[in-house]
Amino acid sequence: MSTTILAAESVVLPDSIKHKSTNGVNEQLWDSHHDKSGCIHSIYHGVGKFLLDEYSTILLVMRLLWTVETFFVTLLAIGSPIFFYYFRSNGDAIVYPLSWTVVSFAVVFPLTMSLNEAFARRERGLEELSRLKSSMLSQYLAHKYWDWTGGDLKKGRDARLRLGHTEDARKLFLQLLQLIRLQLQSPIVSRARHQFTKTGGEKQSNVLSVVRDLQRAVQSHLEMIQLLSEELKFAGMPGNEASRIRNYFASMVHSYEHLIMLKHYRTPLGLRAFARAYIAVTPIVFGPYYAAVAGVDEVDDTDIVGVGLVFACFLSVLTTISMQGLFNIRMQLEDPFASGTSFDAIDIEIETESLVDRLSEDSSVPCIGKVNEELAETARAAKDAKAHVYDSSPVQQSTV
Repeated sequence: MSTTILAAESVVLPDSIKHKSTNGVNEQLWDSHHDKSGCIHSIYHGVGKFLLDEYSTILLVMRLLWTVETFFVTLLAIGSPIFFYYFRSNGDAIVYPLSWTVVSFAVVFPLTMSLNEAFARRERGLEELSRLKSSMLSQYLAHKYWDWTGGDLKKGRDARLRLGHTEDARKLFLQLLQLIRLQLQSPIVSRARHQFTKTGGEKQSNVLSVVRDLQRAVQSHLEMIQLLSEELKFAGMPGNEASRIRNYFASMVHSYEHLIMLKHYRTPLGLRAFARAYIAVTPIVFGPYYAAVAGVDEVDDTDIVGVGLVFACFLSVLTTISMQGLFNIRMQLEDPFASGTSFDAIDIEIETESLVDRLSEDSSVPCIGKVNEELAETARAAKDAKAHVYDSSPVQQSTV
């Protein structure tokens, strides 16, 4: 008798990954997506990809800079050079070649450091989410398939476990995953306006009230899942296997708590406030520098817009929106699960879609009785063969 329970023929591959055959030659799955060989072909596709990448980059930069704050600081960046270019104090222009060292230490360095930290938080979120999914799936499969017949069908799960156990486990895990998704998709309520304004405080209170209700629901589902594990033990599951399920459960709970902490706690609020203030003040403070770049003559008062002033305004805008762009990217990564407002956040819907689909399937186990019979017969055959080898062993005969 074959001891293989799931034969290779029973595995049905999706049509999207089946190899296509053309003139007897198998075409691999990803062949059409890789670059083809040949100089002309490579150059043609290389230029096409370059143009598409540049076009996409321009759209992405515009999306990142399309905020009210960017519009505000851009107006300051244009107005400051123009003001100091034409302004005269006692007939003298205010022109001074300032150093950018203060800006690098006060704005750029903190922004880049906090941006790296925000990205690291997203990576930790991905790690914990993958651990949560794997622990949850491992528990569900244990509740659905694990058996403990030991060669005796009267002691297995089919004989002693409650009939609706697997269906209850499926529903609990599916509902738990949906509750966690709702928690991770909750709005951001940890910004300065939520701390110091009445409207923001009311929104924070309402959101946190819903989040607490979700947490209580999650805790209730975790308790019921733990009770299902106890039901397996009561039905005869050995302690070592039950211990493995508890390890999966502990890993799932730890990942859940870590994800919630990453959701509700972010980089320092004061650092964000200082960065926003410095970016707004920098074009004003550096107005005399841009006036110097424009080439203002301290004696001759001119009212003609020259090339120098245009270049000074351009340099001021470029510098300011560069800092503002870093700040916008940083703010988007503040919430690692805000996939609707960030290009780099974790898309919790996509990352959990496969597990939701798996848990949404029918919980029935096909041919579980037949599988148990085959396992029992295989165990008995192995036991008889072992006894036969032991009885015919020369060592055993000499001992007797």
